[in-house]
Amino acid sequence: GRTVIGRLDTPLQKAEGFIQRFFHSAQLILGIDPLTNLPQISLNFQPQQTESTLDEIFAYIAQSDRKCYIAIDEFQQVADYPEKNVEELLRTFVQRTHNVHFVFSGSRLHVMSAMFSSPRHPFYRSTERLHLDILPENSYYEFAIGKLKDKGISISEEVFHHIYEITDGVTWYVQRILNSLYRRKYVNVDNSLIDNLTRSIVLGEEEDYKQMVRLLTSGQMQLLEAIAKEVVVKEPTSNFFLRKYNLKAPSSVQRSLKFLLEHEYVYQQDDGYIVYDRFMAMWLKNK
Repeated sequence: GRTVIGRLDTPLQKAEGFIQRFFHSAQLILGIDPLTNLPQISLNFQPQQTESTLDEIFAYIAQSDRKCYIAIDEFQQVADYPEKNVEELLRTFVQRTHNVHFVFSGSRLHVMSAMFSSPRHPFYRSTERLHLDILPENSYYEFAIGKLKDKGISISEEVFHHIYEITDGVTWYVQRILNSLYRRKYVNVDNSLIDNLTRSIVLGEEEDYKQMVRLLTSGQMQLLEAIAKEVVVKEPTSNFFLRKYNLKAPSSVQRSLKFLLEHEYVYQQDDGYIVYDRFMAMWLKNK
């Protein structure tokens, strides 16, 4: 609401208090834009007026002749809201608003997939889906050397490949390591330095990881450690894997795996199961 309000109005509409006609469930705060000297308005939303406020926001957007693009990141959090029927409510408003194109993005793949692929959810088959893969290594390297050069840091293709390999090319982890280089302004960068920086990062996360694994049963923890040590596990109930890590019966492993997947300790990719958090996987391997 705060993002779109005022963006769709002409200067005349702003001067006439056009917005006030739409919003009755929010507290309007009036002021003057210091750059244009035109009236400026912002809203203070009331949590207990959620549905009414959404209705007013979408009505305000719909009245405009302008085409809008609204992107909502980490959209899967809607599924965790304590209020009931939030997805249904949003879907209703989205359907009514014909001049708006929505982009829903999120990092929890299985939750996002369920929201848009399951008939039980209101957004079922309502969008075109696009999976964003990891950035190509060459393109990422060109970006990285340009940024590091600004700090007088040089990094070879070999060293960058090492970073990319140990993090599976996942942007958040690559960026975390590169940021450590950037902040400390290391001049001589080799694989040994990268490994030391990575260990330092993992150590900094250790208390959080300890808290996370305390929630697990011994069977779940044993399976999680086994997956971390294997890096990728294609058949977690195979006799070979069970014997190698002294795991219990396949049915017990299946139950543990289901829990780990649902709570995002583990992620299923095309070639098998991996520990979701790459730094956590490193920590588990060296416990």
